[in-house]
Amino acid sequence: MLADRNYYLERDSSKVLDFGCGDGRHVYEYRDRGFDAYGFEIRPAPVLRHGEDEKRFGLALTGKPADVPEFEVSASAYRIPFADNFFDFIFSTSTLEHVQDHGLAFAEAARVLKPGGVAIHTFPARYRLI
Repeated sequence: MLADRNYYLERDSSKVLDFGCGDGRHVYEYRDRGFDAYGFEIRPAPVLRHGEDEKRFGLALTGKPADVPEFEVSASAYRIPFADNFFDFIFSTSTLEHVQDHGLAFAEAARVLKPGGVAIHTFPARYRLI
């Protein structure tokens, strides 16, 4: 999708954010390929390979464990704990259908995305059982 938009990430300098990273699998996939990748999650779900990896995951914890449904999320839970204009690429995979306040989530993503950066968000197929 990025190449279709003539946008290419540099392995040695591009910063990537997985918005709604869950267990962190995609963060580690990008890191294994040489990218400076980070994750954001509202649950204590990331499975760290190393203790020092904790700094790569920004958590806005709601106080509930990862396996307990979250029906009310405060505005502070959408605060992405990274600096303004930090990321070149933000993506989410099957995350935004769970977000309650899209305006706030997109505003936060825009805040941490560099000018000229790209965000891609994918959703599950319409008729896929969840």
